[in-house]
Parts: sequence; structure tokens; C-alpha cells
Amino acid sequence: MAAKKGAESFKNNQFYEAAIHFERAAQLDPADPRNLRYAGRAWQELGHWKRALVLLEAYLRIETNPEYKASILGKIELLRRATPRQIAEALTGALAKYPQARLEAETARAWEEAGSDDALTKAAELWEVARVRAMSDAEKASAEAGIQRVAQRKLDVRAARERDEAAAKRDQQEKARLEQEKLQQREPPAKPPVEVGKVVGGPGPLQVALYTAGGVAVVTGLSLAVVGYLGAVDVNDRAANGEYKSGAYSKYTDDLQAQDNLAYAGWGVAALGAGAVGWAWLSTPKADQPAKVSWRWLPRVANHGVGWVLAGEF
Repeated sequence: MAAKKGAESFKNNQFYEAAIHFERAAQLDPADPRNLRYAGRAWQELGHWKRALVLLEAYLRIETNPEYKASILGKIELLRRATPRQIAEALTGALAKYPQARLEAETARAWEEAGSDDALTKAAELWEVARVRAMSDAEKASAEAGIQRVAQRKLDVRAARERDEAAAKRDQQEKARLEQEKLQQREPPAKPPVEVGKVVGGPGPLQVALYTAGGVAVVTGLSLAVVGYLGAVDVNDRAANGEYKSGAYSKYTDDLQAQDNLAYAGWGVAALGAGAVGWAWLSTPKADQPAKVSWRWLPRVANHGVGWVLAGEF
């Protein structure tokens, strides 16, 4: 009778009811392996994979028909390969679909086995729900123990993470120290010889900026001056052709003055650019400058007598 109710429930996708009926049937008729098989399959469809695996493994041990055993091996293999997180996620789905199954405790334990920070947070929440829904003192005590256990595990995980971070930081500092020691132990690179009496020079960042800005200003200014000059020539040509006869005389003077102003502005910008280039050239340390020369009289003894010689230092 229990097996028949289980089959009807399974057929109607009522997997929780089917699992209960088939487990009852397995208790009433332990010699029939089919009840274990169908109970395990119902729990698998429900999402309680750990319980399903236990029942299906028991089924394999008492089933004598090789064909029946082979037909269930694929389902069992999937359960065997499931990760703790997959098991916990399946139970979470079952908990949402079948609240009457009261799977909070099993789901909380599954998330504990997953072990990550977020998994432990979910386990703590589920243990709180299990404590509220406890129907006996034993269930309530189990839920409270789970709450304390998860809280302690979260502290342990945090402490372990901090230890790992500190150890990684120490390793990084030690590696940097060893690298620094290696660099210090190496011989310094040979400096290129500096010719005596020569001063090594060259433009610095400021001089480079002045050269660049000055050059741009010179080119821009000259361009403006040329445009202004050509514009003034064009105004005069148009005046010679009588284009300004019909208008006021101030139109001609205004146009000519505008072109002249453009040319003057161009010459001014070019002059500023040339000044910047000159300033950069004057402020740049010159390379290959000769050293100072000093002269002095030194006594000299030769075969023909004693005298003085003029000597110079360069």
C-alpha cells in the first residue's frame, strides 16, 4: 500500500510525498530493493542528494538483477561527483519548493560543508530558521549548536585569512630584501671616462620645453605675419580695382588696419618665440668647453745653463 502511494506521488511529481511513502515501504518490506531505489530517486528529484545517494548505494548492495543495477549507475555517478556546493544549492532549491519537508537543518549542514564565507553566512541564516521551526527541544538544541558552530568557524576562517595575508606580506618583503641585497652585491657599472678639461653639458627639461615652445611660436608668428602681409596686399589690390569706391573710406582703412594688426601680431609672436629659443640656448650648459688655462714661469736646468721657461696648464 505504501509503495503504491509512493508510485502515484512520484508520477504526479510530488517527490517529497513519494520519498516518504517509499521509505515507509522499505521499512515494511526490507527484502524488496525497489523501495530503496524509488525512495532514493524521489530524494534525488527533490534535491536531497546526500540522502538519495545513501539509499541508492543501499539499493545496489541488495539488488541481484545486473540489468537493474546497471540502469541506476548513471544516476548514482552524478551524485558521487557532486561538490559540496552543488549539494547545498540543490538542497536550497528543494527547501524553496517543499517547505513542508523541513530541510533547514540538512541545508545548513550542507552549506557548512561548502565552507566559504558566503556559504557559512547562508548556513547561519538557515540555522536560525531551523531554531524557529524546531518542534522539539532536541531540534532546537541542534539548531543552537549549529549557530554557535558556524559563528566559530567564521571567526576561524577570518583569522586564517589574516594569517595567510600576513605571511604573504612577509614573504613579499623578504623577497624584496633579498633582491635589494643582490643589487647591492653587484659591482656598479663602469662610468664612461670623462675627458680632462672638458665640461659635459646639454639641454635639460626646461631648455627642451623652451626650444619646443619657442620654435612653435616662431613658426606660428611668421605664418601670421605672412597671412597679414598677403591680406594687406589683397586689400590694396581691391582698392586699386575700385572695390571701395562705393563704400565709406573707413571700410578700406579698417580692412587694411586689420591685416596690418595681424602681421604685427605675427611678428610679435615670432619675436617672443625667438627670445625663448635664445634664452634656452644661453641657459644650456655647453658641452666640450675647454678648461681654464693658467701660465707660470718655472726654473729649468739644461746642459748649457740655468734659465726660466713659460709653462701652461690646460
